[in-house]
Amino acid sequence: MPDETKILIYVVDDDASVRKSLTMLFMSADMEVKTFEAAEDFLKGQFREKKACLISDIKLKGLNGLVTFKSVRMVIIQSIGFEY
Repeated sequence: MPDETKILIYVVDDDASVRKSLTMLFMSADMEVKTFEAAEDFLKGQFREKKACLISDIKLKGLNGLVTFKSVRMVIIQSIGFEY
């Protein structure tokens, strides 16, 4: 079970060495880290479980990082009932 007091960082990057480096960095600062190789995998998950930060590579295979951020934005807007 995740520690609700820790900051949660989502890392989406298709480069395993980048995911590992960022995981080590954030864990050394006592943050919780969840990594994903592809944006599609991240978007399938429950990323609304608590306040979090998303760090994503822009040039991903498949859905790129910009599309990922736009998708998250739409989920958040829909969840709060915001209309524009």
